Amino acid sequence: MLKVMLQKLWHKKWMVMCLLLGSILLIATVVSFPMYRNAAFDRMLQDEFQEYLAEKGEWPGRNEFIMVSKKDAGGKAMNKMETLMQSIYQDLGVTEKQTTYLYGLGKAEAHSLMNREDVNAISLKIGFLSDLENHAKLLSGEMYSSKGLTDDGCYEAVISQACMVSANLLVGETLEMDALKDGDGNPIRIKIVGVFAEDSNSDFYWQTSADEMDGFCLISEELFRSKFTKENAGKFTITCKYSTLFEYEDIKAIDVKHLKEQTTYLTEESPFRSTLSKPDYAGILEQFESKKGRIEATLFILQIPVLVLLCAFLLMISGQMYDMERNEISVIKSRGSSGGQIFRLYLYQSIFLTLFGALAGLPLGSLFCRLLGAARNFLEFSIRGELHISYTRDVLLYLLVSIVASILIMTLPAIKHSKLSIVKLKQQKALKKRSWWEKCFLDVICLGVSLYGFYSFRGNEEALEINVLRGEALDPLLYISSSLFIVGMGLLFLRLRPLLVRFIYFLGKRYWQPASYASFTENIKNGRKQQSIMLFMILTISLGMFHAIVARTILQNATDNSEYICGTDLMVKEIWTNNGGLSADGSPTELQYSEPDYVKYARLDCVSAYTRVMYDEKAYIPSTGNKRQNIILMGIHTKEFGEITNVSRDLLEKPYNTYLNELAAVPNGVLVSRNFEGQLGYKVGDIITYNNNDKFSATGKIVDFVDYWPGYISNEKQLLPDGSVENKDNFLVVANYGPLKQSWGAVPYEVWMTLKEGASTDNFYDWVSAENIKVTKYVDKGATLTGVVEDPLLQGTNGVLTMGFIVTMILCIMGYLIYWIMSIRSREMLFGVLRACGMHKGEVFHMLINEQIFSGVLSILAGLGIGKLTSELFVPMLQTAYAAANQVLPMQLITNTQDMVRLYGVVILGMLVCLLVLILLVFKLNVTKALKLGEE
Repeated sequence: MLKVMLQKLWHKKWMVMCLLLGSILLIATVVSFPMYRNAAFDRMLQDEFQEYLAEKGEWPGRNEFIMVSKKDAGGKAMNKMETLMQSIYQDLGVTEKQTTYLYGLGKAEAHSLMNREDVNAISLKIGFLSDLENHAKLLSGEMYSSKGLTDDGCYEAVISQACMVSANLLVGETLEMDALKDGDGNPIRIKIVGVFAEDSNSDFYWQTSADEMDGFCLISEELFRSKFTKENAGKFTITCKYSTLFEYEDIKAIDVKHLKEQTTYLTEESPFRSTLSKPDYAGILEQFESKKGRIEATLFILQIPVLVLLCAFLLMISGQMYDMERNEISVIKSRGSSGGQIFRLYLYQSIFLTLFGALAGLPLGSLFCRLLGAARNFLEFSIRGELHISYTRDVLLYLLVSIVASILIMTLPAIKHSKLSIVKLKQQKALKKRSWWEKCFLDVICLGVSLYGFYSFRGNEEALEINVLRGEALDPLLYISSSLFIVGMGLLFLRLRPLLVRFIYFLGKRYWQPASYASFTENIKNGRKQQSIMLFMILTISLGMFHAIVARTILQNATDNSEYICGTDLMVKEIWTNNGGLSADGSPTELQYSEPDYVKYARLDCVSAYTRVMYDEKAYIPSTGNKRQNIILMGIHTKEFGEITNVSRDLLEKPYNTYLNELAAVPNGVLVSRNFEGQLGYKVGDIITYNNNDKFSATGKIVDFVDYWPGYISNEKQLLPDGSVENKDNFLVVANYGPLKQSWGAVPYEVWMTLKEGASTDNFYDWVSAENIKVTKYVDKGATLTGVVEDPLLQGTNGVLTMGFIVTMILCIMGYLIYWIMSIRSREMLFGVLRACGMHKGEVFHMLINEQIFSGVLSILAGLGIGKLTSELFVPMLQTAYAAANQVLPMQLITNTQDMVRLYGVVILGMLVCLLVLILLVFKLNVTKALKLGEE
């Protein structure tokens, strides 16, 4: 049977290659999902940790235990804690970075034995900090010796610089503590041998900084343990602080669940829960898991249409193979072969092809995963942040599932065909059956479900936005509705297509040439045979267009929104000093600010333009009673502001510069947001009084209303602790900077800047560092946009949709080409008869072109139309699912010209290749052989 299978595969090598391609793509696509999911989640987790490290400057993987041992005989409590420190890393499933112990006795009064008059009462505590000698930098003196004692029995101790200053101590000074006694009952004496500081600001050993050790005299760890712990522990009260740091870089997404559970146990259930507060990394893990669920569900659902399409491709090609081999199967069946033998023949064939597909599909899946991770935009890739791919148990499980699915798809049709005898074959050819989907009205069902999803979500957009704010995984029907709509419209087109063909045939019935007549006859009689390839073409093209528009729309709207909120390239607000407080006689003084040097910004080579913007989010409009209306106040220099900012004409009633000119023409004029008109009842020409946060007052005349303004968010949605969502309206007042400065004097402002073309913000960072500028607010539009593009959800969506687009286009070309090659081969005898009857090759070409028009061209046009209609209906809903909480700009449907050119180019290329192959096949037709075949 193996020999028969190999011979059959060799004779059907083009069909086999097509099945092999489908199997490879199916397996590669399936295994790429767990690969990308695991790698992307690992990178996302590391990004969360690194972001915490950058913002807080503290090591994110840290647990801190604090315990007070009060005269604990034998030091049992300390022993338990130290035992926990030895096992905590294994319990959490993490790698140890470092563990530090800080033990300290209670403060005790000490006096200097140097009889210094400048030293008053000194209160110090003796302690040790483990491994101090390897992380401290000595500013004076030396580190305590290994023995820890001087020749006369004094404890050698080092102190921090802060302790030296506050206690007014000297290196070499000896102190005596009367309240602390050694084993012989003598007061303990301490000799200060050195002053230390942190060896490096980037050394995370210093979880308790040297400056915070004011009052500590640190001695040798061995000496402290021998004198104050174990059997001596019952005599003292010791405060113990344990810091455990683990390597967060080694944590994978798969480890999060265990780490979170063990941390929860330690903080809430373990015997040590009173010593440990909730660590900061627990919040990082919670935030990660809330994102992870939504991303995982989204990416899986987005891959479903591509997987279904791949399965349909395999099913279509294998179905064509079975149709071509029906005669062979019926002959073999009639000659004594059992149905089981025939089924096993095709089963072995499927296993053979699938195993070869798995060998190529696994590395191809790894390549797909890398493409997903490198997707910066739709069909745009970047090598930054390459994913670390690993073949985990999940990957092997998905590989096994895809192998089984591929074998089943290629083998299950053999159950029906293995029962086919010559008599049954003749009976089937004589019958004309309607397709099963036509009988059960699958097109109507798909359209009904998809439209239900459309109207359901369209009427509950607010609930959808709340789910997004809560970070919940969205209803899969939101994503599946678009795919069902495409399938339903495609099937509806196939239901109506025969009517269209018959109508066109009827219009020119008297005028058709023989070739046209033959092509119409073929379409009318055997048009149902083309339904599978036509549906496949419609699905691939419409999905390709839909994926292109979805990807561009989501990312472009996100970047446009971020650009609008940022306002300009760079935004800086320096720290201003003022004379706030009381005068010498106790009366309040008039508030005055000291303005930083503004001229220094002219020395910035990377900046093309800059301006002052008085920005106050705590300004308000006073009103009667105790109520007031909070506003956002912006004081601008209209000319300079207009040079570095812009608002799209589509967002405003008038051109942006017109508003600036209106404001510039009236010195005390103000532009206000549209909600002043709608909610507060103001109109153009009204006078309003407004105060800034320092209660400086000004009066302005409203010159116009604006709907959008650079950096202005008109409405914010905030998630409250109880899970509800609050809508907050923001009111904006834009005034002229000059009159405000004359009236109020110098008040804090921001500096808004635009960069020169090609300039990098690195130069700006260096300048800030060189000028030693202290800032309270900094906005970098470039970094913000990079964060948007590299958001795991958006990047994963772009990657999945890009991969889906590429795969569907490959399937579109290969499926269409293979179908028509097999179609020509199956009708070789018919073409031979037509040629023998006098039809020349030009008429055969004309016949084939007509068939192409009523199958391929109609499918392409239907696919493009369905893709466009699906985008118009469903992309806005998907955009809402991806929108940020501060989404300000109205959603725009983005159709990128380059994407459409790629789509049309692939389709046209496929059609041209198909026509070229068909022409070559027709030229190779041998009439004599075809007729002889018919005689046999």
